[in-house]
Amino acid sequence: MGLASDYPPDRATRELIAGVDAIALEADISQASRTEAAMRAHAMYADDAPGLDSRIDAALKTDTLRVLERVGFPAESAWRMKPWMLGDTLIVLQAVQLGFSPAHSTEAYLVSVAASSGKPVAELEGVEAQFELLDGQPWPEQVEALRQAVDSIGDGESEQELRALVAAWRSSDTAAMQAYLQRLRDSSDPVERRQFEWLISARNASMADSIDRLLQDGRFYLVAVGSLHFFGPDGLVQALKARGYAVTPLQPGPGR
Repeated sequence: MGLASDYPPDRATRELIAGVDAIALEADISQASRTEAAMRAHAMYADDAPGLDSRIDAALKTDTLRVLERVGFPAESAWRMKPWMLGDTLIVLQAVQLGFSPAHSTEAYLVSVAASSGKPVAELEGVEAQFELLDGQPWPEQVEALRQAVDSIGDGESEQELRALVAAWRSSDTAAMQAYLQRLRDSSDPVERRQFEWLISARNASMADSIDRLLQDGRFYLVAVGSLHFFGPDGLVQALKARGYAVTPLQPGPGR
């Protein structure tokens, strides 16, 4: 998700991007057919299967319906989604209402640069692996994650969190990012802690291995991943240093 005003980035950043041989992303979001197939396999209930509304408790169903109306998403579409997919979708739809758009994400911008310049796009994970990972979460945790998404939208917490993370990303505020990760790591909520381990911490080592393999071909890569993967003792920066790489922060341009 992003804002149109974030793009294009400053001239120095554009020059850095222009100088790379290839771009590596967590998953190539331009592969629509692969994404649709992965979604059908891992994120949706079959048309002839019971919907999510028959699988969750009445209180969560009522709260979810209230949020669906708030974000303008039809219930009949929502109930075909698995809990993790619906929770993520609700957060995205709220972000859209706040002016953010998937069309202005970092990934979308870099995919467009790759297409216009003929640069190849490599994947660290792939959309299929990401969907399989998300779908592999235990059912109780999927339901609890949906409940937390619904509650955070209802009480305004998700909006505050989104704006704070965007501000930290835009200003390269390392301390704020590390503080957010530490809060997740030390959360009193066991589901939130496991989500952190499952979706962020556990993926860093395999991402670092993928980056290491890519760099063996001698090409100059731009590797773009979610910013929360950078930080902390088990983040990508430390993982790459442990593999013998020198990691040097670049100074952000004005207002970026």
